[in-house]
Amino acid sequence: MKRFLSFLIYIVLFGGYAMAYHFSSVSESGQTLYYNITSNTEPYTVEVTYQTGQNVDNNWVGYSTYPIGNLTIPASVTYNNKIYSVTSIGTDAFSGCRGLTSVTIPRYITSIGWCAFKNCDGLTSVYYNGDIAEWCGISFASQPLTYAHNLYINNQLVTDLVIPETITEIKSYAFSGASCLTSVTIPNSITSIGYKAFAKCYGLPTVTIPSSVTSIGDEAFVDCIRLTTVNFNATNCASMYLVWDGCTALMTLNIGNNVTNIPDFAFEDCSELTSVVIPNSVNVIGECAFAYCTSMTSLTIGNSVTSIGIYAFIGCWRLTSLTIPNSVTNIGEMAFYNCSNITAIYSLAVNPPTIETSSFESSICSIPVFVPCGRVSVYNDAENWNVFTNIQENPDCAGVDENKIANIEAYPNPAGNVLYISAEEIISEVCIVNAMGRIVKNVEVNADTAVCNVEDLSDGVYVANVRFKNGYDDVYRKKFVKNK
Repeated sequence: MKRFLSFLIYIVLFGGYAMAYHFSSVSESGQTLYYNITSNTEPYTVEVTYQTGQNVDNNWVGYSTYPIGNLTIPASVTYNNKIYSVTSIGTDAFSGCRGLTSVTIPRYITSIGWCAFKNCDGLTSVYYNGDIAEWCGISFASQPLTYAHNLYINNQLVTDLVIPETITEIKSYAFSGASCLTSVTIPNSITSIGYKAFAKCYGLPTVTIPSSVTSIGDEAFVDCIRLTTVNFNATNCASMYLVWDGCTALMTLNIGNNVTNIPDFAFEDCSELTSVVIPNSVNVIGECAFAYCTSMTSLTIGNSVTSIGIYAFIGCWRLTSLTIPNSVTNIGEMAFYNCSNITAIYSLAVNPPTIETSSFESSICSIPVFVPCGRVSVYNDAENWNVFTNIQENPDCAGVDENKIANIEAYPNPAGNVLYISAEEIISEVCIVNAMGRIVKNVEVNADTAVCNVEDLSDGVYVANVRFKNGYDDVYRKKFVKNK
């Protein structure tokens, strides 16, 4: 008897179909749907589920007869004289329903589970009976738009998407696959954008990420193949793995002046990106941030960047020149590896940044590396900088004319907060120029000693251009180092 019961249990569980629902009901569109009760006390709720649920020959079997055609999921169903609100679409609910062509989702659905519409490759449209704000409130573990691509809100195709300002979060998968979108407006109320939130939105040409955003999920805009422009203003995003991976048309990147770091992997493989300007607000360029941006020919790094992460610009082989600002203290391993067409490096850092032996492509080690005036020996002695065989002073150093007038002195040198310039003649003006030849300060003087406040200048080598009142038309130059 025990053997017979065991055999019967085996047949039920493994040889036949395992029942996965509490009751079934025919929808208004004619399909039989299956439900699990999720609350049997008021308010009564159910989730839509599958009929059988079993793997047969490694294939998922969810129904004896699969729903097909245009499906309308009801807002409520009646069972045992109780009215149940349909609040969720469960895991695997419509998995394998390849004959479905459209699905209408009721307004009060709060969640869509894993693989709920897996392999529903016949879907062309999703209709939702709520509004955009309510759609943004759904917790998606999968997204029917992956196949359908077209989202209708109250029977209107959504093309120009405007996220309401009442929304603070764009959840994972929220618009994944919605290739119907041709524009998206993300308001300043949004603080986070979830995993694959806009993945494969093939119709989007431009995206603006507001400064309110502090978190962007992995692959949020993956495979947006027509995306050409990103206006990136997000602050303090710690990690954005492959957010724009596959955005092969991205050519223009505008990074806002309030962005403080470029996260790891942020713009990896954006192969059409030609020019990058990193603003002065940025402190850190993350790991692989611009790896394999193979069309990048122009790179400007802001003067507040202190760290360039490992692999940050690996494979950016079209770069021909590199300027390292004075603020940089660390360049990670292989940060500029395979950047084999760089013909000159300009380092404005008085103190050589920490680098690894692999930070730069070995084939460029004979190119000129221009460093601040008087710092060649310091660079030659710095660890791993000796891989470069042609370190020399910045070309501007050769034009500095020291003491054409006797007894011009600049002190203290290096200067901290104040630089004094004294001479035997009356000085009319001191113009301070940085290592790139840019004027950073003008001081009007009517004395034989100029008092120059240099507290706000970054550490580095500068030239003080001195003019005199009494018949001297030339500009006389004096080098000094600013070092706090």
